Amino acid sequence: MNASSGIRSTGKRIRIIIFDERKILREGLKCLLEKESDLEIVGSIGRQEDVLTHLRTSKPEILIMPGRHFFLALEALSIKDIRRDTQIIIETIPNNIFCSLMLARGINGIVLATSGRMELLSAIRCVALKKRYVDPALSFEDQTEIIKLKQLSARELDILYLIAQGYENLEIAKIMYITERTVRNHTSHLLRKLELQDRTQVAVYAWENSFAKLAPDVLRLMLKKFRSLKSKEEIRKEGQHEQG
Repeated sequence: MNASSGIRSTGKRIRIIIFDERKILREGLKCLLEKESDLEIVGSIGRQEDVLTHLRTSKPEILIMPGRHFFLALEALSIKDIRRDTQIIIETIPNNIFCSLMLARGINGIVLATSGRMELLSAIRCVALKKRYVDPALSFEDQTEIIKLKQLSARELDILYLIAQGYENLEIAKIMYITERTVRNHTSHLLRKLELQDRTQVAVYAWENSFAKLAPDVLRLMLKKFRSLKSKEEIRKEGQHEQG
């Protein structure tokens, strides 16, 4: 047992890659983690385009990255050899929808940007044991917004995405090969289901919850995989079961 984290060590050095464009934060994190005898930094990367190459060549057990690079994480998860060998820890903001979607997609660890050294070390050692880690400060007891999203039809999710990109009804109609009246009907339905007042609120809602750039088919897959969970403890248990 490592006294600094309260999580049992794997008994070998955990190979880690850190990705963050912010050099001062990347170097600070590297300095902090190098003080731990069971951790080894095998890569400190500042350019997004270098991440996948380093994952293949360095073969780390852990990739630590900012939540705003969720799409890069999705790309890493889609590569079988990386997905099997490398666990991903996301540093992010306390947003239940975004964090729930990340867990549904297969992210192994979530640590809030406001967390301290102890939480990060616990996350690393827990995830290295093939278990899922959720920051203790996160609460998943209120799944209201996820439940609302799950009620949207495929067409409504498409329109939600296009509204978030700034398209007007006529433009959406042309893109989707439907009438402008049909677009208005679908928009009315999604406003009612999401309990929003207008298109501006729809766009703000999508951007504030970090899925505005998420392709509708990807969002649909995440929502399909998502199962309502009463607490972060249940999420951890689910993760442990999935990892075997």
